[in-house]
Amino acid sequence: MSLLKHDDLYGAMHYLRNAPVIDMYAVSNNVILAQQFADKMFLIQKKVNLCRLSENAKLQASMSNENHVAIIISYSGETKFILEVAHILKQKQTPIIAITSIADNHLSSLS
Repeated sequence: MSLLKHDDLYGAMHYLRNAPVIDMYAVSNNVILAQQFADKMFLIQKKVNLCRLSENAKLQASMSNENHVAIIISYSGETKFILEVAHILKQKQTPIIAITSIADNHLSSLS
């Protein structure tokens, strides 16, 4: 029931360092967290795409590829819309970093 493992953290760091584009997905209050992250990445010249409209998130996911990395923020990891986006990203072979508050959930199993 661990939420964070050393190897997972190292893998996430590797993806973030090497990906030319970071795509972020979040809903509700988590969009604020995503925007704060995007602002910090801007300062170190990392390109971050963040959709503020949920309709555009599926389009953004469909334009992703294995060179991007996706960060998905979800409290439960069970939000239907977020899982739909995650499935699209899996089809596009985009690495997924899931940030959730519950260790065992569908989103974590897709990341």
